[in-house]
Amino acid sequence: MKPMTEAELLTEIERLQKRISELETRADPDRHAHQNLQQIEWMLAGKRPEHADYVPDYGDLSLLNQGGLILTTVGRELLENIASESLDLLET
Repeated sequence: MKPMTEAELLTEIERLQKRISELETRADPDRHAHQNLQQIEWMLAGKRPEHADYVPDYGDLSLLNQGGLILTTVGRELLENIASESLDLLET
């Protein structure tokens, strides 16, 4: 067997790395799904309690709402949850 050149050796290393990656993926078919779940698990977690009963200094702005289309459509509790979760996403 003749010695490999540096270029051949690098090509062989790259081929073996790809093969290892393929085998790892086959060995754990749920790994990709698990990684995806980890990326969104914060959305599945329960509401953080520190924001549950927050009332801003300026009071309840829904009392000033004249039309009330969104409030009457989804209800006060759901609207509060949507606003609170939006602020959580913005980390404010």
